[in-house]
Amino acid sequence: MVKVIKPEELEEYSPPRHYDIFNRQMVGRPMGAEKMSVALGRISPGGWAEIHSHDSSEHCHYILKGEVVVTMPNGSIKVTEGQAVWTGVREPHGMRNETNQDALYLVISAPLAP
Repeated sequence: MVKVIKPEELEEYSPPRHYDIFNRQMVGRPMGAEKMSVALGRISPGGWAEIHSHDSSEHCHYILKGEVVVTMPNGSIKVTEGQAVWTGVREPHGMRNETNQDALYLVISAPLAP
């Protein structure tokens, strides 16, 4: 199956324990994906996600615009436009936007969560 995806036509949603963070699911089960998902994320100024982990999937956040701070139990790192951060299975992480502009990023996850 080949499908052209138009993000502006997809509904925004906010994941649980994510505040002023909005995603659009571009690739996932609803589109027929079996092994990965891709979301276009937007985090508003001051937006943040609680530290959490994923039991069965790895995540890569690729920053398209702006910057975010990725938080871990033992510290934090700034990730800027054109950079990516990878999070392994069960690796605790969170995220926040400390700037006054929206940050846009892709979230690539594999495998799909059950």
